[in-house]
Amino acid sequence: MIRIVIPLDGSVHAEQALYHAVAIAKAFPAELTLLRVVDDAISNAGVRTDTVDLALERRQAEAYLRKSCHHPQATAVSIKAQVIEGTPADAITQFCRKQKPDLIVMTRSGAGNGVSNAEDFPAGGTVQKVIMQTACSVLLIDPQRKLVDCRYRRILVPVDDSLDSEYVLRLAGMIAQSHEATVLLLGICDELQLPNGFAGNSHATRLKNDLQRLLRQYTNHRLSELSTTITDTVRVEKQILPSTDAPFNIDATADSRDADLIVIHAKAPNADTVWRYGSMVHSLLQHTRRPLLIVQAPTDNSAVSNFRSILLHGLQRDVG
Repeated sequence: MIRIVIPLDGSVHAEQALYHAVAIAKAFPAELTLLRVVDDAISNAGVRTDTVDLALERRQAEAYLRKSCHHPQATAVSIKAQVIEGTPADAITQFCRKQKPDLIVMTRSGAGNGVSNAEDFPAGGTVQKVIMQTACSVLLIDPQRKLVDCRYRRILVPVDDSLDSEYVLRLAGMIAQSHEATVLLLGICDELQLPNGFAGNSHATRLKNDLQRLLRQYTNHRLSELSTTITDTVRVEKQILPSTDAPFNIDATADSRDADLIVIHAKAPNADTVWRYGSMVHSLLQHTRRPLLIVQAPTDNSAVSNFRSILLHGLQRDVG
């Protein structure tokens, strides 16, 4: 059972996250938790929220979540609701640390989540804090892009040489199968550059071109190899992108192919362990407006165990 948390703040924008959570629940056995935070923060005047007011806000939050549980597209999905108290970012983060969900789905902005810091991080401050402090996978969406009928049609998956890419592609393939969607498989090929001193050397240029051709052949072979890990019922399209400005090229390809979802693992194999996300993901977080599913791949035994168990069950069923 996949556990998905959807924080809601009462805004129409935030409620768009529920459509994507339902879409993911179509691919995996899932339990959705709608989360509403009642802010008990101390005001600028140094006065804590009145107890009566806090109780009233809690009742209103409970009523709102009860209504949200009856989503027209989620009749076959298990949904529960929970109201918690605290400042939004801290309360959501603490909830996730205790409950250890597999996925948290959030919109880039909602009530009180303005984009005044868009140049540094084009999302509300609450969203920024939560996704940087929680250990689970994250699905971040732009509320302006509505998901029709809770259905994905084109899923874009950038891959590299890591085992994490194989894992993420299998998960993307399972989502695509349940939605009868196309998987757009992107391979990032290194672009070789000659040192300035070799600019006019024809031998060096031929050598560089030969090596570049071999790299593209290897990348194409890698894509063909990976595509076989997805069931035959899913249509797979392959494309090679240059490593120069790779995040921009991924985003541009997602736009040109009108991808409903980008699925990528959280870190590159050589990512600095100080950061939760690798540079590729960090750049996509900064710039893309496409729904972005960042998967915390199982690099250790404690990571995304529920996703892994479902994946292994599917593999055993395929072998059988």
